[in-house]
Amino acid sequence: MRRLLTCFSLLLAFAAVPSSAHAAEAGLNVQGIDNGGHDEAMNMLSDTGAKWARHFLQWDRFEPTKGTLDPSLVGFYKQTMDREQAMGVKTMLTVVRSPSWASGVAEPYSPPARAKDFANFMALISKEFAGRVEVYEIWNEQDEAIFWKGAVDAAKYTEMLKAAYPVIKEVDPNVKVSFGPTTGNNYAYLEQAYAAGAKGYFDAVSVHTDTACSIASPNEFYKEANGRIGQFTFLGYREVRASMLANGDDKPIYMSELGWSTSKTQCARGAWAGQKPAGVSEAKQAAFLAQAYHCLAADPYVEIAIWFEAKDRAAEDSELTRYGLRRPDGQNKPAYAAFKDFARGGDKLTGPCGDFSPPTIRIHSPGPNRKVFDKLVFKADTPDKDVARMTFSVDGVEVENFTPPKGSAVGTVRDYVKNPAYRNWQGVRKLPFGPHTLTVEAKDLSGNTSEQSIQFFRIDPSQLPPTKTQFTKVKLQKAKKNPRKVSYAGKLISPELDFGITGKVEVVWQAKRKGGWKKIHGGTKNANKAFTFNQQLKFKGKWRVRAIFKGKKPYKNSQTKWTQFTVPK
Repeated sequence: MRRLLTCFSLLLAFAAVPSSAHAAEAGLNVQGIDNGGHDEAMNMLSDTGAKWARHFLQWDRFEPTKGTLDPSLVGFYKQTMDREQAMGVKTMLTVVRSPSWASGVAEPYSPPARAKDFANFMALISKEFAGRVEVYEIWNEQDEAIFWKGAVDAAKYTEMLKAAYPVIKEVDPNVKVSFGPTTGNNYAYLEQAYAAGAKGYFDAVSVHTDTACSIASPNEFYKEANGRIGQFTFLGYREVRASMLANGDDKPIYMSELGWSTSKTQCARGAWAGQKPAGVSEAKQAAFLAQAYHCLAADPYVEIAIWFEAKDRAAEDSELTRYGLRRPDGQNKPAYAAFKDFARGGDKLTGPCGDFSPPTIRIHSPGPNRKVFDKLVFKADTPDKDVARMTFSVDGVEVENFTPPKGSAVGTVRDYVKNPAYRNWQGVRKLPFGPHTLTVEAKDLSGNTSEQSIQFFRIDPSQLPPTKTQFTKVKLQKAKKNPRKVSYAGKLISPELDFGITGKVEVVWQAKRKGGWKKIHGGTKNANKAFTFNQQLKFKGKWRVRAIFKGKKPYKNSQTKWTQFTVPK
């Protein structure tokens, strides 16, 4: 199992999957059958309808003395496999640990000093178990130091694989040999093994998706810096498949461990220790189980999926003791029924698995081919609810990004429809006159990204041809308690430009005096921003007001219509 943590837990939308006609065969990890609990394990396999049973075979126990197998252990495993075969259950054996005579050290998870010693052991075991074992996994999570003491070394592991594979096949040609299960979906380690010559020395690749303290659903994933699905997410097995195909290996994947702990403790390992729960509720474990097998139905190259594990390991609550379908007291968790339902009846869920759709981006300002001068008003939104960041770049250089508020909970997203990303960027003043490109990038919580670009022009106003101006949002408002106290507001724009207009806006207040209109009040404001003129009127009676812009090249003159009103006597 994964000894590190998934990076974060995020709730995502889904992408469609095909039917479950080729769903992976379900199985159970059955631990400690030679140390009590044998009959209970066999009964669980029979009752649930499991198609596979996975057991660990410890080399140091089976061959404590070089060249001699422990007959009692061999006999017990034969008895176990015979019972499984009688129930129609296939057996997977995961070969781990080295005897000290082979490794030269006391630590059992140290690899053998000589690959040939491991190959000789596999020849003995294959001969004893020929016809009883369907799959041998060569080691367990050899990509992590906890099971491969010393420096993790894909090349050294490949030597062991290359030595064992032909020997096993010679003794038992029908058995499958699987590349040892990686921690999470470690495609990088697999690629290192390919580089060391592993191709041709395994029939399948095994992975483990029961990453430590994982509380993310099977649908959820993140992407790594290289754009690939994260190693420690359930759906990361798709990257393992991609690496296999890139090396010309169209072989199956065996998911020999998948699961979620139901521990109620806090996570005690890895970078998130003490910062997140160690497990999920029993109800959520059951739901995740059903969804995981449903996801696998989309990918028929995953031929085997074995739940970790059959029963909780101990009464003491910890992450590692609570992965079972059954509690320590023998009572079934809800996941037991969910597993049985799938193993006997197949996948009954519908709908998608995982959101792999890039976000939609809508740029509202500036419009395409707009002319700007002293500032750039950019405004964009997205209807996608899982977008965590939008980034604005000009000519390939980032100028602004918008993210959820600092300190917000994991999974919090900004609603870019209600609150579009918006900025008046003054840096446009440093751009040379001419065409430029604004690019908006949106990235969602899964790491899916998309881009939208538009071209704009920074221009020299003095070089513009005559340019239209107009007033917008013009409004007259009276104070409720004092009818002579009024305000006149609006904004001067140029429909062809995205920057403020130089010059002044003048407002004129006229009163009806002796049969004609006479200017009583007036004032000016800068034309490059919205204006408000507040005025205490001198008289009661009929009044009118308007705004005037007397343009300077290249701006054309404009004015508002007179707005007439009456101040009560």
